Amino acid sequence: MTKHSLDQQLIFDLLDNQPESVIYYVPVYGEPDDTIIDFEIGYCNRQAPAMAHIERTLLAVQRVRTMINTTEEVRKNMFAQILEVFETGTPVETTYYNSMLNKHFNVMRTKVGNGVLVIGHDKTKEVVALDGIQKQAAFTNSILDTSINAIFACEAIRNPHGEIIDLLMQRINPAFTQLLRLPEDQVIGKTYLSLFPSAKKSGIFNINCQVINTGVPARKVILYDGEELRGWYDISLSKLGKDGLVVTFTDITESKEAQAETEHHRTLIGNILQHSTNGISVIEAIRNQDGTIVDGRTIIANEAASKYTGIPKDLLTIKSLAEIDPNIPSSPVFQMALSTLQTGEPFITQYYFKPSGKWLELSISKMDNDHLINIFTDVTPIKEGQLQLEASIEELKRSNASLEEFSYAASHDLKEPIRKVQVFTDRLKAQLESRLEEDEKWAFERLENATQRMRLLVDDLLAYSQVSHFSGSREKVDLNNKVRLVLTDLELEIEQQHANIEIGPLPVIEGYRRQLQQLFQNLISNALKYHKPESSPAISITSREVTGRQVPATLPEEAAHKLYHFIEIKDNGIGFKQENAERIFQMFHRLHSNSEYNGTGLGLTIVKKVVENHNGYITAIGEPGMGARFHIYLPKEGDEAANN
Repeated sequence: MTKHSLDQQLIFDLLDNQPESVIYYVPVYGEPDDTIIDFEIGYCNRQAPAMAHIERTLLAVQRVRTMINTTEEVRKNMFAQILEVFETGTPVETTYYNSMLNKHFNVMRTKVGNGVLVIGHDKTKEVVALDGIQKQAAFTNSILDTSINAIFACEAIRNPHGEIIDLLMQRINPAFTQLLRLPEDQVIGKTYLSLFPSAKKSGIFNINCQVINTGVPARKVILYDGEELRGWYDISLSKLGKDGLVVTFTDITESKEAQAETEHHRTLIGNILQHSTNGISVIEAIRNQDGTIVDGRTIIANEAASKYTGIPKDLLTIKSLAEIDPNIPSSPVFQMALSTLQTGEPFITQYYFKPSGKWLELSISKMDNDHLINIFTDVTPIKEGQLQLEASIEELKRSNASLEEFSYAASHDLKEPIRKVQVFTDRLKAQLESRLEEDEKWAFERLENATQRMRLLVDDLLAYSQVSHFSGSREKVDLNNKVRLVLTDLELEIEQQHANIEIGPLPVIEGYRRQLQQLFQNLISNALKYHKPESSPAISITSREVTGRQVPATLPEEAAHKLYHFIEIKDNGIGFKQENAERIFQMFHRLHSNSEYNGTGLGLTIVKKVVENHNGYITAIGEPGMGARFHIYLPKEGDEAANN
């Protein structure tokens, strides 16, 4: 073997042992103009067929334009690049992807002699690794960019002694900028302490250094106050690499303040429960399998609740209501509580709590669909006083009824004896009249006057009893007719006193015919009786409609808009002091003696009783020597005419 042959064999051995693919392409010329129509493989080393997944003998006969295991696009690009290198002599390095082999190749094409030497390298692993790194970086960037938490990465700056003296800001996310209002160009490349100098004083910087030095992650909730920042932050710190740090934080000021507010309210509610003089409890509904509420249980109760119910607090919150008192689930109060749970309408009631033997005033309101808030207090002394008062009132009503019955019976039964006294007095006087001395005649006159007053008193008592016991039916009454009847009855007295009486139009009302006639009879008689001796009586009766707001009495709000008939009876008599305006309606109360004006003191009492029987009001206005005015307010219930 010649030396040339040995050198050539050595070169082939060297090429076969290269980890890269080595292929030498030579041109293929066409006829008749010798144009290059393709390149064929003149040589390939042992690595080339392995990288191309082709047997070496088969690869050796391949041409570029018909290369197997390669797509058409790759074949076109290979031919164009090899032709360019062959014609220009300029080496070309490129990377391409062969989808049929699912591989990435890096090739160096160089003209050598009368051909092109192509050295290829399989970069699939490197490309895949790089792609993975890029995807991981993109994924990481996506997390950073979309995170609602602020994030920054930094690296320790150490002095010659290895001590951390600051941190270099290397990366921030958009949430960092949004939260702290610091754009990226004002943060990246800056030192941590130049941005947040207060962090060193507050100890936050030391926490950062501790995580870097120990590698132990940390999480802290801190109050930061500095650099125009004040708030609570939840911070997580983790070491990154050899000397780096990743910090994630979020502003929790609102939740922290809400927590403080909640704690304040909890403390406030606790103080209310502890110090309230009212019993306060929360009842939770107990339902059966069908969801129907069958019982309840106290889940919260204060000391006052235990005191008023007489049940120890620990037992009060353990036992159900039925266990405390089996009658509770069927009681009216329990049913009212169920209604409140359904409608949300609160209620207040008083009830006797048998286990403690106390009267409780209970207010129940809805908290949610399964809970009620109960506020109650011990009203036993008040309730017992109320019950005692009600019993006394009932007893007083019975006593008054008995007294009125006695008054009616007595006045009715007395009329006959008084009539007999008067008859026999008249007979005796007639028989003895010729023999009577002056002092005896005077005694007979006194006896006759006393008998007359007794008769009038009995008549008025009987009239008052009839008014008090009246139970007749109401009817439409024309007051104009009633006044005309009264004036007819008083016609003689009116003529004797030359009285002037003016009557305006009067209404038709729903009422008791006889009582209303008695009312005007007494008022007009009073006006005639209490006239001034030097002048004739002048009486006027007028009427108009008013609203409840014009009635001089305390009326409920719903009555303020109702209409009333306002009737005024006015005279020019002797009048009275206004301080006596209420007293003149009292039974047997008289402002003048019998020597001045005759009367029993029951006339105005009867008038007031009649007004009250008609759900009305009466007031009196007077001035000595200036006459009197009586104002009557009767509810308007109809306007139809009536003939009574």
